[in-house]
Amino acid sequence: MKIHLMTVLCSFVLLCSNANAAFVDVTIPGATSGTLSLTGLIRPATFAFSGASVVEQILHTNDQKTDLPKQSPDKIKAAVEGQFGVSNLIKVGDSKLSGKVGSITSSKPFDFLAIHFGQHELFFKFLTSVTEFQFTIDGHLAGLSNFRAFSGAVPIPAAVWLFGSALAGLLGLSRRKAS
Repeated sequence: MKIHLMTVLCSFVLLCSNANAAFVDVTIPGATSGTLSLTGLIRPATFAFSGASVVEQILHTNDQKTDLPKQSPDKIKAAVEGQFGVSNLIKVGDSKLSGKVGSITSSKPFDFLAIHFGQHELFFKFLTSVTEFQFTIDGHLAGLSNFRAFSGAVPIPAAVWLFGSALAGLLGLSRRKAS
């Protein structure tokens, strides 16, 4: 009995140590701009943002021990996909960041944005695609370092597929009658 209990406890500890970053939803409903009070940091900070589109959802890692390893583009992409429940994102922009004021611009529109600072992430999901996003920082955000912008594949609604197949069927019937 003790061996089984120890095996279960060890397995649990190992699984927890490999867990992904703990994200907290800090969404401001219907906002094209807003100010976030970020928790879990060494010192308090606020992150003010503005853009051309409504930010549908904002996620923030509030645990310093859950930094995404080595900030590789593939790991960030996988984390964004996992947190927002999407797949097949395409990276359309990335660059280094520094200072207290930033502006992110991309020649290609993006729907998702990941900003890394210190041992934290801010993930943004936009209602419609954007090419610009501005932000300012008040307080201490250690190590403001980079961003990655992603475009989501636009799914074709089921109604379009049904309409297309119905149209093809009608065209087939009209050709059959014409013969």
